[in-house]
Amino acid sequence: MLIQLLLLIPIGFLFRAFYFEKRRRYIEKVHTLHLDYCSHLAKKDPSPEAMTTQRDYYQKLLDNQEITKIYLLEAGIGNPKVTRVKPLGLGAVETPSYAVFDNITHNNIEFADLFYQACKRAIGFYKHNRNESLNPLCWPEYIVLKLPKSLLTKTIEIVKSSFSK
Repeated sequence: MLIQLLLLIPIGFLFRAFYFEKRRRYIEKVHTLHLDYCSHLAKKDPSPEAMTTQRDYYQKLLDNQEITKIYLLEAGIGNPKVTRVKPLGLGAVETPSYAVFDNITHNNIEFADLFYQACKRAIGFYKHNRNESLNPLCWPEYIVLKLPKSLLTKTIEIVKSSFSK
C-alpha cells in the first residue's frame, strides 16, 4: 500500500507540470497574438487584406480575453490599471481607471506595454512552477510545507462558506 502511494507522487507532479505548461503555452500564444495585433495596428495599412487580418486578430483576442484574464490572475499578477485625467470644466477633473486585462484590444501604448509585461511575468511564473514540478529535489518541500498549508486553507474556506449559509 505504501509503495503504491509513493508511486502516485511522481505521477501527481507530472500532472502538475503538465497543468503549468499548458497555461504557459496558452499565455505565450495570446502574447504573440497581441504583438501581431499591435504591429498590424501600427502599420495603418488601408488595404482590405490588412483590415481583414487586423479584424481577425481583434476577434481572436476578444474570444480569448476572459480565459487569458483568469490565467494571468491565477499567476498572481494583479490587474494593472491605466488612469486618465478627463477635464470636466470649471477646474474639475475626473480620473477614471481602466483595467488592462479588460482592454487588451486597446491600441494605446500604455495598455499594450502593461499587457506585455503581465504576459512575460505570467510566462515566467508558469515556467518556474513547471520546472519545480519536474525537479524531484523540490517534491519534499512541496509535500511537507506547501501541500498541508493549501489543504488547511481550502478546508477553512469550505467551513466558512458552510457557516455563512
